[in-house]
Amino acid sequence: MNTAVTDAPTAAQPSTGPLRVTLVVGSNRHGRFGPVVADWLLDHLRNRDDLVAEVVDVADAELPTSFEPTPEATAALSGITRSWQTRTPSWSSRPSTTTPSRQA
Repeated sequence: MNTAVTDAPTAAQPSTGPLRVTLVVGSNRHGRFGPVVADWLLDHLRNRDDLVAEVVDVADAELPTSFEPTPEATAALSGITRSWQTRTPSWSSRPSTTTPSRQA
């Protein structure tokens, strides 16, 4: 029987660092409202020592505003996806649990 004590965090022993929150502004349209909401939320999060906020804004990627699948748009989106995957924690790739649908 292994009785060694580990230092890994558990539900009863949380991590000591602040929780990292990523706020995604997901529209690049002219006149979008997302930045207003993001600024409001960031104003509230800045007062918390237990949270560190990061903003990812798709408008910074210079994506086209049309739905035309051009090579440039595909390349830009691919670059964003790769960048996001390098910053995403391993736990986020787990399949999410869903609520079973109700049958009538």
